[in-house]
Amino acid sequence: MAIVVSVYLLLNISLIGSVGAPALAASPAPIATAANLVFAHAGPIVAFIGIVAMLSALNAYIIGTSRVMQSLSARFAVPWIGDLGMRGTPVYALIAGCGLSAALLFASNHFDELASMSVITTLIPYIFFCIAAWVTIRDTTVRIVSVAGASSTLAILAIYFIV
Repeated sequence: MAIVVSVYLLLNISLIGSVGAPALAASPAPIATAANLVFAHAGPIVAFIGIVAMLSALNAYIIGTSRVMQSLSARFAVPWIGDLGMRGTPVYALIAGCGLSAALLFASNHFDELASMSVITTLIPYIFFCIAAWVTIRDTTVRIVSVAGASSTLAILAIYFIV
């Protein structure tokens, strides 16, 4: 986590220092914009790299979403979606989650709002996971981490809705 935070801080400091905040604030893709201002024709390359990075994050969301969907469906006896494939993969939950995500993307041209909804729907269950860890595990270290995770996530959500 410290490495990721350090990379983001260094990236933001170098972007703002080299290009300036006004140019970045006006851009929907600030890293590509900064790269294009510093190096001619670098914008499309950086945008492509960003798309590949987002696809890897999407892969993690799809896997997590399908497991949660499969577990809830199995618990409440929802046909098909609660079943696992021959190798233990939630095949129907993966198809349902990907299909729903694709339908939302095709039905809306507001990708920024969909991305915000995705982040919010990821953070809210995380708070409950932290609370569950606090309740079920008596180890002091786990409890400290769960309190830190829940409180920092609540702070992020509060800042998002306030700002």
